[in-house]
Amino acid sequence: MNNLADIFGSQGKYKEAEPLHKETLRLRKKVLGEVHPDTLMSKNNLAQFFYSQGKYEAAEPLCEETLRLSKKVLGEEHPNTFTSMKNLAEFFYSQGKYEAAEPLYKETLRLRKKVLGEEHPNTLTSMSYLATLFYSQGKYEAAEPLYKETLRLTKKVLGEEHPDTLRSMNNLAALFKRQGKYEAAEPLYKETLRLSKKVLGEEHPDTLTSMSNLAILFNSQGKYDAAELLDEETLRLRKKVLGEVHPDTLMSMNNLAALFYGQGKYDAAEPLYKETLRLSKKVLGEEHPNTLSYMSNLAILFDSQGKYEAAEPLYKETLRLRKKVLGEEHPDTLRSMNNLRIDSGTKQWGALKASWRAFRTTIGSRNS
Repeated sequence: MNNLADIFGSQGKYKEAEPLHKETLRLRKKVLGEVHPDTLMSKNNLAQFFYSQGKYEAAEPLCEETLRLSKKVLGEEHPNTFTSMKNLAEFFYSQGKYEAAEPLYKETLRLRKKVLGEEHPNTLTSMSYLATLFYSQGKYEAAEPLYKETLRLTKKVLGEEHPDTLRSMNNLAALFKRQGKYEAAEPLYKETLRLSKKVLGEEHPDTLTSMSNLAILFNSQGKYDAAELLDEETLRLRKKVLGEVHPDTLMSMNNLAALFYGQGKYDAAEPLYKETLRLSKKVLGEEHPNTLSYMSNLAILFDSQGKYEAAEPLYKETLRLRKKVLGEEHPDTLRSMNNLRIDSGTKQWGALKASWRAFRTTIGSRNS
């Protein structure tokens, strides 16, 4: 029952997955008891399921309760306790609560090194998570050595072509890209894609993620023709493999729209942004962080087109929901706040320009 729920969740079939996760937890509590390791695993799985949908208010108490019971029943240094600690850290991270996430990530890494060893795959995963936290905080000098060490050890322990090695390669490439080191990022992205195709196959979801990442890099470099080909192929394959409404498919649709937007092809971008938002509301819900990102993107497009009356309510609704879902201080909330401020200034400037054009027209007619 648990495995079927996981499959549905990975396919984006959340309505089918949720009752299975809840029923598995209910029955494990009844048969095995509240504190059995399998029951805790079910509680953790349900929390992760809520987290993946952006339902943070439902996920947080489950994450905290799972960690509390794991420490009590299994002990502070049990591997399952580490997993619960990592999950709670990830939950805080997703909400932009970096100060709450950091000590949990550090403690998980410390304990995994102690109990599992420096080179255990789970230890390397913890190292990667901590590096990603630093990356998100803009602490690139702290993130880079951790990413490099994770990649080195993953290659040593798991091999050059293991999926975890490819993910480590991708993470380091993403860091280089964020720093504008495109010449360092490009060969890593290309190698990740090449090996993904070889090891996982042309249509594996991880391969498609690698393809998407390379397209985003090309877009950042202004290589629009190369980016467009990859974005379109990624979207085509995700529709084929994952379905029309899978979250990754929607992400590809958004990426293609962003590529068009960046080139000033607003007529091509607008229907894609609108369709992405419509489907995301339907599949992920009105308040999912991805839905809010797509709403923000459409508002920015309208703003760029001078459609201020269409942009403003979207900016305001995005800000309202981000405050509700992510909190007042989440980076995305602050970006929404800034977008609304800029939009107000742009509208005022647009009105001023319109007044000036009207004034010049009046003066011109008088002079004639």
